[in-house]
Amino acid sequence: MTVILELKPEVEAAARSEAQASGMPLEHYLQLFLEHSLPRPQAEDAEAIRQRRMEILSRLQGKYAGLPGGSEEFSAQKAEEKAREERHWRDGA
Repeated sequence: MTVILELKPEVEAAARSEAQASGMPLEHYLQLFLEHSLPRPQAEDAEAIRQRRMEILSRLQGKYAGLPGGSEEFSAQKAEEKAREERHWRDGA
């Protein structure tokens, strides 16, 4: 992405000075400055991870359907565990 910035003269002077001291072009210095100043993307929360795992398991159901302890049974167990946990917390632990 290309961005055009209008900097105050004193900000531009400070940025040029820092870039020069770092031995890099102003554009590269500003790019690195922004990349290091912005917050990092947060890791996925546990619910998003659980949902992705369940999606993967549901895709595998056709492949392992009917096998003892296959993905259908596993999915049912996980759904039951989640329901129990939600009831536990809802009912006041």
